[in-house]
Amino acid sequence: MTDHLSILDVKSRAKLAETSPEEMEAIIAQLNDDDPRRARDAAWVMTHFTQQQIASLQPRQDEFIDKVLHTDNTALRRLLMNIIERQEFHEEDLRTDFLDFCLAHMASPDEPPGVQTLCMKLAYRQCQFFPELLREFRLALTLMPTGGYAVSITGLRRKLLKATSQLDKEAFEDLHLKE
Repeated sequence: MTDHLSILDVKSRAKLAETSPEEMEAIIAQLNDDDPRRARDAAWVMTHFTQQQIASLQPRQDEFIDKVLHTDNTALRRLLMNIIERQEFHEEDLRTDFLDFCLAHMASPDEPPGVQTLCMKLAYRQCQFFPELLREFRLALTLMPTGGYAVSITGLRRKLLKATSQLDKEAFEDLHLKE
């Protein structure tokens, strides 16, 4: 890849990777490049993969999560989280280190809004299988300060609070039934 990719270059490489396993592997290998720009460019190309290509990367989800957890490159982190967000999550594959990361970074003022919103979405997707984790997630949302966030964050927070509002009703009913 050159120093500066255009969107046309990105889309062209993503399209080529649809039919060329060698190109797909070259892009994935480039994620480990010592040059942060080249690694970021590879992730950018991958965000333009089709859903079928993203699904084919499912066995590499742990590898992508490890990169998110250990990179200092915010752009690479955001791009990888976009890829992970398009993948499936299963109950038996819960990564508590990644869930903890998402919960900690969804309200972090040190993260850009794109990373914060992806952390919120990914935390919700991981918690959805476990009522007790979903309650913790809802609590974390309610404890987030209500001001000072980008509109995307406050809107998503409101949407996720609404999606998890049934938990409050169930908890009240459980408590009431025990009396």
